[in-house]
Amino acid sequence: MQPNHYHTSTSTCSSAHAVDPPNGNRYVHCPYYIPATSPLAASDGALDLHDSGLHDYSPARVGSLGTPRTSESWSQFSVAAACSSYAFAGSNDGHLRPNSGATHFTPDASSSFALAYHAADSNNAVLLPTPPLLKALAKQCQPSPPWCVGSVVPPRLGDEVLRFNEFNTPTQEEEATCKSCAASMEAILQRVWPGASLQPSGATAAGQSSTKGATVHYYATGTSDATEEQMQTWMRAANEVGAQVSFTRDNRELPCAVLIDSRTGHRCCIRYGDNAVEALAETSELLWRSVAACPVTLAAFNTLLALLSQNRILDESGSAHTLLSGEAVAIMLLAVVNSYDSSDVPDAGRVLLDFFLTYGFESYFNAAQSSVSVRGFGAPTAKKHPNAQLSVLDPIDEMVNVTPRVDRFGSIQAVFNYCYAALLQYAQVRPSLHRAQSALSTIIGGEPYWVRVLRFYHLQVEPYHSVIQLKKHLLVQHL
Repeated sequence: MQPNHYHTSTSTCSSAHAVDPPNGNRYVHCPYYIPATSPLAASDGALDLHDSGLHDYSPARVGSLGTPRTSESWSQFSVAAACSSYAFAGSNDGHLRPNSGATHFTPDASSSFALAYHAADSNNAVLLPTPPLLKALAKQCQPSPPWCVGSVVPPRLGDEVLRFNEFNTPTQEEEATCKSCAASMEAILQRVWPGASLQPSGATAAGQSSTKGATVHYYATGTSDATEEQMQTWMRAANEVGAQVSFTRDNRELPCAVLIDSRTGHRCCIRYGDNAVEALAETSELLWRSVAACPVTLAAFNTLLALLSQNRILDESGSAHTLLSGEAVAIMLLAVVNSYDSSDVPDAGRVLLDFFLTYGFESYFNAAQSSVSVRGFGAPTAKKHPNAQLSVLDPIDEMVNVTPRVDRFGSIQAVFNYCYAALLQYAQVRPSLHRAQSALSTIIGGEPYWVRVLRFYHLQVEPYHSVIQLKKHLLVQHL
């Protein structure tokens, strides 16, 4: 049965995800497959499969996409053992409790130096996100990554991916700021076309977190290709409200205006013109129903965007065409999700692993021979754009490539290859040999997120507020 690309959940039906490996033999997802190019092929400290509990793995039926179900490996270390290293470990319900075995910070200076910091002074001090303070905050919150401060790190990768997505969910203030930006941009647009309106598109339609400084993507209805006079009107209207606007074209060659709102800090990318609605409306609706409306795919999607952003291979501005756009990432993710058998319902961790496995190894996806289609990999799609390094097909019009100018795909593939190897190795290596704070922190650095932890403290979001309040007398010394 051919898979239906309009399926909207992770239980979409598809045929086998099978490709021919370099040796020419037919290969279907082996539950213990470790490519020869992977660092795991000769990894120090790796457990024998029988030692790690993976011998209990029950392979999925032939015809279903899947990496090893390493659920037992993710939870092989006890939660109690993890708690013992927390200065203030939180229970699952978010309440903090002191740990008698915690190691407390002791100032290097004399006792007279310590007395200078009275409780009243500590309470009145304002914690500012300076580099020394953020570094001290990270040290004081060890071994928690930012998204797990005040609670135990989830033993399963899927749960941690959901936690990471929740951590990056916009606050009420951020949502209000984003809506204010959209309203302002729409008002500017209506100075040029009075009946125009903005609709979410691309990564925004797929549910990208609209946190502070994020780029939001829209397509405009009721517009036409702008004349020179209309562009000048648009620029004047933007300047009046403190916004900057530049004009370019997107990957579909649609006219595009990129506006920077100085009040909110948001960047707004607006596709407009005679063909904007026809080119983007149905695709945006599909991305909303298939990605944003499903918690598992949404969590995996936002985790991928964070990873690609840290590795500087994500087109966040809407105009860096040599990088991967958020829309392309969403389509690539749907291609993986639509490759599962109808009875195979993976969690967010397995979806993420399968994404890295699929696009990180040429034996699974050969960019020189195949295109990416939301119909999945049950029946590989022959490459429709031979002149492009990467061919990611628009879900509605498969003659359109949304990544026509992406270059150095080999480097992008190497990132996915590393992520798969690092996550699988974390599951198979003994806890005493773990170098990262958690599974997800093996591929996503926590440094950029400590600012958000401090922001949660100022907004009195729990458990972040309670944890930092307990450590405030130590942190004020780094102001």
